[in-house]
Amino acid sequence: MDHTQLLRYAEEVPLDDGNLADFLDVVSRRLDQHRLSNHGWTPSPLFVPCIRFGGAGVVSDLVVSVYDSHGDRLGFALKKRGAGENGWEGQFHIIGTPHSRLDDEGSIFRKFAKELYGAPEKWQELLSAAMHVGQEVHDEDRRGVVCWTDTFELRISERALAELTGEWRIFTEGGFGDETIIDHHRPVLRWMADPNRPERVDLRFDVRYRSR
Repeated sequence: MDHTQLLRYAEEVPLDDGNLADFLDVVSRRLDQHRLSNHGWTPSPLFVPCIRFGGAGVVSDLVVSVYDSHGDRLGFALKKRGAGENGWEGQFHIIGTPHSRLDDEGSIFRKFAKELYGAPEKWQELLSAAMHVGQEVHDEDRRGVVCWTDTFELRISERALAELTGEWRIFTEGGFGDETIIDHHRPVLRWMADPNRPERVDLRFDVRYRSR
């Protein structure tokens, strides 16, 4: 069976067909072994199909808040996604990571530290500085998944922004609808900016944080 025939089979076979289940079982077992041997990582080409299969995922996000010398918040700093990332290339996003079966607090913050500073060894310093602010739920329609997101905040000075790796931009209240921001992160920013924000929020349904 060549590639074209395989795709046609996948499109046409009934989803309750036992042969399809056997095929996917083999793939899932191979994937599990790969993850166990590679620190929980899913091969990049399989990442989106895997989360779409699950339909829901557990994620940790780190929101970077930027403050001036008087202690007033200037806005939230978002990082521009580069070429080759899984979707939304060229748009600005809150840094975050899906959880794998091997993750713990240390591995999550190593990923944050690598994304922020290019230095995963700074994870303990970052863990000490970050504050847990709550849990939010949002849809990622493009990937067909709902994300249950454990949310942390890191407060930095405007000068410290220059120490971060990659391209960053500060977005202020009133600008959270900017189309250069990933769509599902816009209501997250509105929630974070709310001085009376609830600790837990379902952004799929809470009208306070929808586009406006």
